[in-house]
Amino acid sequence: MKIKIGNKVYTEIKNLSYAPETSIDSDCVPVNQFSADLITDDDITAGSDIELRDDLDQLWAKYWVTFAEHVDQFTVRVRAESKISILDRKTMPATMYSNTPVSDILTGIFSDLGSSSYSLDSSFSAATISGFMPHHSRRYRLQLICFVIGAYVKTFNTDKIEILPLSNQATYVPKEKTFWKPAVTYKDWVTAITVKYFSYQQGTPATGDDYVKDDQGVTYIQTATEYTITNTDAPVTAPPNIIEVSDVQIINAGNVSAILTRLASTHFGRTVAEVDVINNREYEPGQRLYTYGIGKQLVLGYVESATFSFGLQARSKLHMTPIEVREAVELTLKYTWAESGVKLTVLIEKHLLPKSYQYTIQNQYVELSWQKHRYVLRPQTETTTVTLTTDTVIEIPCYVALDEYNGELSVISVDEVTVSEGEADIE
Repeated sequence: MKIKIGNKVYTEIKNLSYAPETSIDSDCVPVNQFSADLITDDDITAGSDIELRDDLDQLWAKYWVTFAEHVDQFTVRVRAESKISILDRKTMPATMYSNTPVSDILTGIFSDLGSSSYSLDSSFSAATISGFMPHHSRRYRLQLICFVIGAYVKTFNTDKIEILPLSNQATYVPKEKTFWKPAVTYKDWVTAITVKYFSYQQGTPATGDDYVKDDQGVTYIQTATEYTITNTDAPVTAPPNIIEVSDVQIINAGNVSAILTRLASTHFGRTVAEVDVINNREYEPGQRLYTYGIGKQLVLGYVESATFSFGLQARSKLHMTPIEVREAVELTLKYTWAESGVKLTVLIEKHLLPKSYQYTIQNQYVELSWQKHRYVLRPQTETTTVTLTTDTVIEIPCYVALDEYNGELSVISVDEVTVSEGEADIE
């Protein structure tokens, strides 16, 4: 890993800490951070842009320096935060919205950072907001918008603040990237969710009426109605545990049902899991993943946070919620090679895959010693794409790509080969 500040790149790094997170139902907008000790005698200025990158120069985070102090003569400790924190510094006026495009409100929220600092997913291009927002911070206004439209905020693996929808598509984490099965725990049952929605009428309130007033001095009479959805999966012995949303005044008759449905999908399930995986930036908060469970089962859930440790490869502990257990089927790939009238099985590879889920596997090159020859065998096809409903065995025929005999290497069939210090890289 390396850290870039301005035009200077620091590769001598110690004590790197990075644990990005998001809220899948936008009950908050986290300010993500990273910190590290840089081996340098440079003076680093708070407020500078800072980037966390890997050795392939992939961007992991682009934040700003909030703390930089010399620990000793040759070590500077830096701490960086996403620019979400800047949105806490200024407030927005009390405003009554009426079918106002989300994009227009975001322009005001990000006015100090500029239009290039954020992006709104195209699926929200027609989204509008109706209702009242009192005087509060820009960060909180962003949170309320995301909560109502069903978005989450991403400030990792990007140079922007991205506003994205949760995807129903799931990514499969291969067994070879999983250190151990998920550690499953259980939350208390949520027995019901209650949400208030609001309507407004401009006018003079009567005694006992609720009302709001915008920053222009216009008064609106406020009427609130309460909706409740009950968790039918919760046992009758579960003590009452009700989530209440009563003060989000941009919830209205047009969006309350969708909001209740989303909250039920993320809170009625009580199972959470932590799974340890090799993670070189492939898996991130907000993503829906399949990972290995117990026996022939897979667990499915959304990643809320990823706590990283760094070595030859990056590794992260993923916190996933809510968890569903899904039935899996076993795929066996049997690599074969026919030589001198004999068919050899040269490799057996097993995968546990979600049932009825399409998955593409990269087929392997296989090394084999046979009758004083050292072969590298090439699979007939580059990938195997399957959608399985039962345990399945697929044969993958191979043929010779490289043949080494008595110290001489013969190139039989490869796209490209690079030989360096006795090692061959095949493409």
